[in-house]
Amino acid sequence: MNINTIGWIGNLFFIFGAILLAKKKKLGFISNALANLIYVYFAILIAKDSLLMLSLFLMVVNVWGIYNWRTKNKKAEWKNSSLR
Repeated sequence: MNINTIGWIGNLFFIFGAILLAKKKKLGFISNALANLIYVYFAILIAKDSLLMLSLFLMVVNVWGIYNWRTKNKKAEWKNSSLR
């Protein structure tokens, strides 16, 4: 596969994720995390440490977002339950 194609696939996942996050959809975090995995692979292929570090950092941020979203939803379910 062409190196540029790999970069564009990452871009498409990231754009899709940004749109989903703007619509407050949790799938946006997952899409962006996948994009960052692709960017990590891409950065290794083209030997760009700055892109590698940024992609790893953003992947952690996306995983953190998924965790916070789940935690927030569980707290909301607990507040709304009749078992409290």
